[in-house]
Amino acid sequence: MKHIENFDNCAINFWNEDGCCHHCRCHEHCHIHVGPRGPRGPEGPRGPQGVRGSRDANGVAIVLEFDRQEAHHYKKGQLIELKSKIFIVRRDCPIGIPGRSLDYELLSLVGPQGPKGDKGDEGQRGQTGPTGATGHTGVTGPTGATGHTGVTGPTGAKGDQGDQGMQGQQGDQGDQGDQGQQGDQGQQGYQGIQGPIGPTGPPGPTGPTGRTGATGSGGGGQ
Repeated sequence: MKHIENFDNCAINFWNEDGCCHHCRCHEHCHIHVGPRGPRGPEGPRGPQGVRGSRDANGVAIVLEFDRQEAHHYKKGQLIELKSKIFIVRRDCPIGIPGRSLDYELLSLVGPQGPKGDKGDEGQRGQTGPTGATGHTGVTGPTGATGHTGVTGPTGAKGDQGDQGMQGQQGDQGDQGDQGQQGDQGQQGYQGIQGPIGPTGPPGPTGPTGRTGATGSGGGGQ
C-alpha cells in the first residue's frame, strides 16, 4: 500500500520506480512509503500492428498519400503527398490538411511525367501456369478453297493384310477360250452294273432248204 499525505491530485498520477508520481506538481509534499517490488506479472496480449514508418528497411524515405483518417498517426518527418505536392510533417499527430495547416511544410511539387524510357532487357521466362479450362467450341467457319494438289510422296511400307472382305456379286460369263491340248488317257474305270435284257428282236429270214434224206426201205405185207 502507498500512503499519500498532504496533496490533492497525486492519487490519479502514475508512480515510478522511486515511489514518486510522474508529472506530480505536489511531489515536494509527498510522503510515500513504497514496499518491495512484487514478482513480474504475465506477459500481456500482443498489441495491434503499429503505423508504417517514414522510412523503409534501407533508410529510404517513404511517401504516403494523405489520408485524413490516418493523419493522427503521422510522425514528425513523415513525407505526405497531396495533389501532386510533397509535404513533410512538422510534428507528431498533425492536424489540418497539408497546404492549409502549419503542421505540414511544402517540400516540392511533382513535375510532369517524363518521356518513356528505353525498353529494358527481357526478363527470365516464368514457370508455366496451370492449364486453363477448355473453352466452348466456336462456330464452324466456312469451308476454304481447295488447295493445289501436292507432289505425290514416296510409297510407304506395305501394311499388314486386312481382313477378307465380303464376296462381291458374280460377274458376267467371259468368252470361251481356245481348246486346250488333249490330255493323257486316264485309267480304265470300274465295270458298270449289267443293264436289263433288251426286247426280242424280229424273226430272222428262212434258211435254205436242207438236202433230201435217203429213201427208206419198203415194209412187208399182211
